[in-house]
Amino acid sequence: MTTSTRLAHQTLIQKLLDNLPAGYTSKQIALPNRGLDKPDGVKWIRVKVRNNDSINAAAGGVNGWRRYDGVFFIDIFYPKGNDDLAQIAEAESIALLYENLTIDNEVKCQNALIITDDEEYWYKVQIQIDFTYEGR
Repeated sequence: MTTSTRLAHQTLIQKLLDNLPAGYTSKQIALPNRGLDKPDGVKWIRVKVRNNDSINAAAGGVNGWRRYDGVFFIDIFYPKGNDDLAQIAEAESIALLYENLTIDNEVKCQNALIITDDEEYWYKVQIQIDFTYEGR
């Protein structure tokens, strides 16, 4: 299993980058702690990864082995007034990539919840993916 938070986050993000819906380029993806000039009038995606909990998963006294739980957020932004059904279809295709998936035998993804919202000039559809990984 994964031995670091860095590798778990990298694994989750790379899965998305390798499977972007049609019509996206890397210039339309806002990665954690990296700047992005929001495209004017063009759809774009923002990703965030949050670790929520850590529990001791050591069997027989193995020192430092822990199970980490977190949520991977993928926000799809369309300019307001566009086709929300196309946007939701993109979210569904991304959610299906992660639902009940183990990536590289390292990160286990469970549920992928789709939530809609407004954000200033953008209509946002968010995918919240629960995940776990283990390591020291």
